[in-house]
Amino acid sequence: SLPSLLALMKRSVAEKYLRAYAEPETQGVSSLEGTYSHAVVIPVANEGESFFETMESLQAAAASCRAKPVVLVVVNGRKGDEANKEANPTLFSRLMGASTGEGSGAWLRTCFAGLDVLVCPRFEGREAFGPKDGVGRARKIGADAALGLISSGAALSPWIRSTDAD
Repeated sequence: SLPSLLALMKRSVAEKYLRAYAEPETQGVSSLEGTYSHAVVIPVANEGESFFETMESLQAAAASCRAKPVVLVVVNGRKGDEANKEANPTLFSRLMGASTGEGSGAWLRTCFAGLDVLVCPRFEGREAFGPKDGVGRARKIGADAALGLISSGAALSPWIRSTDAD
């Protein structure tokens, strides 16, 4: 049927993009188990309590429309950036909570405020960004991972949502 053919063509284009241009962190994310209504990307750097208020707002929105999103959080910072030295590890620890740390590749799975959350820590040591990278790269990492989930059928909506941490 025509709709099936179009879906196959879209998946093929997405897979071609992922092979050629996706960030390395995308590898393995589609092997994580779960099926979601859609994907939400949040790049996070040097955030405080406002991030957790954003997460609670997302949970309330998801509950009101009976959606089951996956939230892809990229906690990011640049090498030598003193502003992120305390805030990012604190946020990461609180977000991960009592998580088992299950994950695949660069992504760790946790649950926060009733949401399934995949976290990519890119803020310390060799994982930190270089001097020219920032929120744009963090958003691309998250969007590439979301596209991987869409392409594999784990995220049902073809739309990638993105929001700021605050």
